[in-house]
Amino acid sequence: MSTFVLIHGGSHGAWCWYKIVPLLESHGHTVVTPDLPGHGRDRTPAKGLTGAAYLDRVGSVLNSLADKAILVGHSMGGVTVKAAAERYADRIAGVAYVAADVVAGGQSLVTDPALADILVTLGPHISADTDAETFDIAHQAATRYFYNDCDASDIALALRLLTPEPTATITSRLDHTTDRYLALPRLGVITSEDALLPADVQQTLYRRDGITDTVSLPTGHSPFLSAPGALAAHLLDFADRVG
Repeated sequence: MSTFVLIHGGSHGAWCWYKIVPLLESHGHTVVTPDLPGHGRDRTPAKGLTGAAYLDRVGSVLNSLADKAILVGHSMGGVTVKAAAERYADRIAGVAYVAADVVAGGQSLVTDPALADILVTLGPHISADTDAETFDIAHQAATRYFYNDCDASDIALALRLLTPEPTATITSRLDHTTDRYLALPRLGVITSEDALLPADVQQTLYRRDGITDTVSLPTGHSPFLSAPGALAAHLLDFADRVG
């Protein structure tokens, strides 16, 4: 049996995986869903948080486990997962990306040219709190771009639980080599109806990263809410293949 470590995206928390966890556990797997600092139930003050804090959190989780883990990253969580997969490669059995921002080496979310359209899309809907050093996405925009194929109850839940994102996390450059990372089995899950990160952009990101093992889901950006069974099936198949 495998151990999955599921890493949420920006402004989300461990809560976003609530439909996936029982599906994986029902097959005998262990599932760990940490809140990144300042998200979900974690009350770390957002001011001053950078991507390095996210990386350290994932590292502490991986080091606490008895076995190697399958590390899964959604959306912005892909940035942290890629860096963690290099630094903690000896603690990882495989990496799965779900509609993920797989940045190029030495880049950040705001400097990687392949992700420039996201800033254009969300820019008009972002409000910044300069004192707290965070930003929020308007609920109407979150509904349109994150949850366009989710049911009303899940959208309502998500909008209640979204948290401000520390500004420095999207400008952080997690510089690292990729020698050990590239040796790990990697899966790219493409969400073909994604209103935030179009399928062709996801394909570009995965191809650029050398990920040839890809699957497609006919969903929006949040398949863990809109199609949990289909997403879990792909993760289970990946676990079977990487052992």
